[in-house]
Amino acid sequence: MTELNYSKLIARVLHGDTSAYDAIVEALTHKMLRFAYSLCKDERKAEEAVEDAFVDCFLHLSTLKEPDAFEGWLCTAVKRKCWRLCSGGRLEDLTEFAEILSDENELPDDYLIRSEEESVVQAAVKGLSPALCEVTELYYFDGCSIEMIAERLHLPIGTVKRRLHDARVKLKKELIQLMNTNTNALEKAIKEKIQKIQNYRRLYGEDDTYKNSVAELSSLIEGVEDERKKQCYRAEYLTLMRFESEEERALAKAELDRAEEEGANPMLVWGGYYHKAWQLFHMGDDLPKKRAEYWEKTALPALEACKGLPGYEKAMGDLLVQTSRNISDYDFDKSIRLLEQASDCFDESDFESVAIKNALQTYKESCKRSAMPDMGMTDGACRLAYTEKGLHMMYSTDRRIHHQQIIENHTYYPFFVFELTDKNDILLYANAKQGDVFNTRREYSKDRFATDTVSYLGENECVTVDAGTFENCTHICKENVSNFRGKIIMDLWFKQGVGLLKYSYLFEDGDIETYELTEYEVAGGTGLLPLCLGNRWVYRETGLPKILESRHEYRVARVSGDGEYFDLTHMGLTYIPKADDQGVNVPDSDVCLAIVDKLCDKWKLEAAHAYLRAAIRANTNEKAVATAIFGTSVIGKYAEYQRRGYRFLPGSISSRNVIRESGCIAEAGGFDYCFGPSRYGWRGKYEDRIFGIKPFRYLDMFTNCYWNEKWKPGFKAEIPYSDYDNNGTTVYLSVEEGGTVETPCGSFEDCIKLTFDAEMPGEREEHYYLNWNDGYTFHWCGKKEYWFAPGVGIVRHVCTWGNHISSEMVLNSFEVPGSDGKEYMPVHIGTKWEYVETHLTEEGYRAAHCVSIPSGMDGTYQWVASQEFVYLDTEENYKKRFFGS
Repeated sequence: MTELNYSKLIARVLHGDTSAYDAIVEALTHKMLRFAYSLCKDERKAEEAVEDAFVDCFLHLSTLKEPDAFEGWLCTAVKRKCWRLCSGGRLEDLTEFAEILSDENELPDDYLIRSEEESVVQAAVKGLSPALCEVTELYYFDGCSIEMIAERLHLPIGTVKRRLHDARVKLKKELIQLMNTNTNALEKAIKEKIQKIQNYRRLYGEDDTYKNSVAELSSLIEGVEDERKKQCYRAEYLTLMRFESEEERALAKAELDRAEEEGANPMLVWGGYYHKAWQLFHMGDDLPKKRAEYWEKTALPALEACKGLPGYEKAMGDLLVQTSRNISDYDFDKSIRLLEQASDCFDESDFESVAIKNALQTYKESCKRSAMPDMGMTDGACRLAYTEKGLHMMYSTDRRIHHQQIIENHTYYPFFVFELTDKNDILLYANAKQGDVFNTRREYSKDRFATDTVSYLGENECVTVDAGTFENCTHICKENVSNFRGKIIMDLWFKQGVGLLKYSYLFEDGDIETYELTEYEVAGGTGLLPLCLGNRWVYRETGLPKILESRHEYRVARVSGDGEYFDLTHMGLTYIPKADDQGVNVPDSDVCLAIVDKLCDKWKLEAAHAYLRAAIRANTNEKAVATAIFGTSVIGKYAEYQRRGYRFLPGSISSRNVIRESGCIAEAGGFDYCFGPSRYGWRGKYEDRIFGIKPFRYLDMFTNCYWNEKWKPGFKAEIPYSDYDNNGTTVYLSVEEGGTVETPCGSFEDCIKLTFDAEMPGEREEHYYLNWNDGYTFHWCGKKEYWFAPGVGIVRHVCTWGNHISSEMVLNSFEVPGSDGKEYMPVHIGTKWEYVETHLTEEGYRAAHCVSIPSGMDGTYQWVASQEFVYLDTEENYKKRFFGS
């Protein structure tokens, strides 16, 4: 189509050639009809609006000072006519009035305000001073010219012009303010419309009502003046629209891609980075951490560039929530801080707002009750609504913080709503009766399908739970398949007007989890799950060890949409009660040590110390009690180091068995118990020599024993050795007279010296025994020397790696009450050794390895040991001393 030259055509019309206007009408009619129909959704009204607009513009064509702006002028007239026809004459948009009053000269659209009698404009005029109000009403509403006004009011023409100018300035300010208010109202209407459409699709699918609503949304979006915001809303519209042809879908995708690339829609921008993280990081270790760091470094700056656009706060909140979820495994405190930030991003009416507040409340409750707030904790939320099919779940969240489980192999499946719903998101079927069965075919993974079966088994069962005994209960059973636990059978018992009484899970491997109602409050609502604001139900998990408690609370947290939607929250805790100074009533010492292990992982050393004391009081396992007695002093020291802010490196307590058999003393199996705080900070100068304070490590690695009676002066052996660090090497063992050894606890004569020479793995740099990831890949290399004293045991141990690094460990104190004074490894009840690295002590460290043998019988002994490595000053002072910074 040839582009019209409006200047020439309008000039011809104004010179009497009215046929030129016919060319304009013919060229623009179809376009204006489509525009008008998009606004009023009525073909007759659209035709009337366009016809009237063409007539008005023709009658006032002489007032148009910029002919090339004709099409925009006509659009404004069409829009105004549509609004007047669809709203019974009410003013819906004041944009044209802001344009009319934009300068002191009479504008092309002055005719509009002359004919406008809307109350909002008249009110603005009435708000002017009497002098300005008088001339404005005469000029705009009575149609008087400036000359006529001057004559009627006996004023000079210049005074009339000045008063009209002042009136325009004041009216413009007020009307623009009104226009902005109207713009905000329009955007609010668009957001509400989008939410309603999304809710409708969740419940009823994409029927004709849905499609009509999407078309209405498009019309609303056309009224947005800001082009970037319009592009943003347009992208939302395209995600809701379903196109019939491949060509339409391709065009829509291209437009969405452009909106994402140009940063026009914050949710699209965030969605792109969200999926990109899963594409980039889908294999290997620390995936959640890598994704979170990627979002913080890339998605966050990109979203900040979208500030001010619709959906910015929601996208930012979603980013914070997802980052929080991913880092909860390794930095739970930061995870909670991010959730707190996210709670400020979502509108109070958003479902996400309810979910986040519930998560924060769950954490708060866990901190109050649990010794380990970030374990055994779950929170969930869902939005429910009734349809003709039944009780429908629209949205849900389910967050489970149990990455380090309190009880191994315990699943925690408390959120019954999430598990009970079928693929169609039906929670409870309407009018279901005993014997009804509902089947849903579900795709669980690629090429893997299964059928979910929901059966209504009974309506007259009697159920007894903590909250009481209930008659005529409804029993529902669901069978489904989980990618993680295989087949799951879920049984639930409901009472009309009360709610869920009991629910249990039977897993394919035989595990069972059961939750029973302990208390409830029902203020209103009907059916198997009565929904009313404030209704709440509290459950406990049965069958847990006595050390553990559980609390699972469901609450109707919000009712929205005039009673259409119900937000149900779940706060779940399976927790260890906090231990005070007197401890708790602990029935099992082994459970206490398992708790200590988890607490040490989280550096909760004060709490760990309390549970060690509780393990001693429980006194249910001799080995556990002996380990706890040994561990109390060690963990107590660790806690003191932590309070003082010392630079803390690895520390641990362990217990295992050693046996005396066939002239050898050797380990028997792995650790019975092992716990302690992991390394804090980073390794610096000298700290790689930590391997020197493990005096029994290399003996066991190379010979599978701590002592062998064959080890006498002159003994030699070639020992083949390989592990995951190498493909095989040879270790050369030689035994010789060791002479006299001086230690901090005395001088020892007639020692025997063992020397292990391990082949070097080729030419390497100074720290050749470390790999790129700071792991001790080749720590077994070099020379390991041991001095054994009769009646005492190991009194000195020296490790050398290459030509630059070595460590020396010596006996600092000992007790060997059962020794006959001749044996070189006196393993008896009561034996104790403490070893230190004296050169590290001089450098400000406490580097020690302690062993105690508290019990034993028939050649088998309990061997309890600790490792302690700490710089006895702060991180800051450490850096100043060794690095000058």
